[in-house]
Amino acid sequence: MKSSTREMVVANTIYGLIALIPVAIIALIVWEVLKVLGEIAKPLALHSKAAAAVVVLAGLMGLLALCFAVGSAVRTRLGANTFNAIETRYLKRLPGYEPVANILRGFATKTDGYRPAIVSLFGPGTAVFGLVMEENADETLTVFVPSAPTLAVGTVHVVARDRVRLLEGTFGDFSGCVSQWGAGSRKLLAASAAGQPPPTQPAGPASSQATVASAAGNATFDG
Repeated sequence: MKSSTREMVVANTIYGLIALIPVAIIALIVWEVLKVLGEIAKPLALHSKAAAAVVVLAGLMGLLALCFAVGSAVRTRLGANTFNAIETRYLKRLPGYEPVANILRGFATKTDGYRPAIVSLFGPGTAVFGLVMEENADETLTVFVPSAPTLAVGTVHVVARDRVRLLEGTFGDFSGCVSQWGAGSRKLLAASAAGQPPPTQPAGPASSQATVASAAGNATFDG
């Protein structure tokens, strides 16, 4: 009975801690926001933090409107051609620009950006979630397998095409699944148009030789 009582106390305490952590984080964020609004109100000679909040909200809405207007212009034929020229010549030379841009495109549409996929790496009956980074000329794909719960760290592999099955889920579904240690995988897998399990038969000699990891096995992205 003592053991049962102790386990109940420990379990209740842990669950209480889990429930209170988000509340504490939200309270801390609200407190910091109020402090920032107070600092904003002083130089603007505003009479209350509520007035400062209205000013900040108006600024954020203006920024979103600007993003929408620029995005609408970029998606026209002339805007797209102009932006592609600028992106190719300048922006893609910036470190980290291309991965971030592709990730953001993945949130906007299902077809742009890096495609979520199931990758058979370790033999029959086992597969991992990954992102297809590039298609190679030798019928292989370069895939990035993130390390849960973050998308910024993981391993890069070059694998045979028949070991990869693309998923029809959005990048948002994929990132949510990884950030929650696999929770939400049912939705991601259900979105797959094929509905078939990933290839699990052992690959032949050519495929086995093609299954290599970048940089002698693994490459880690520290984002």
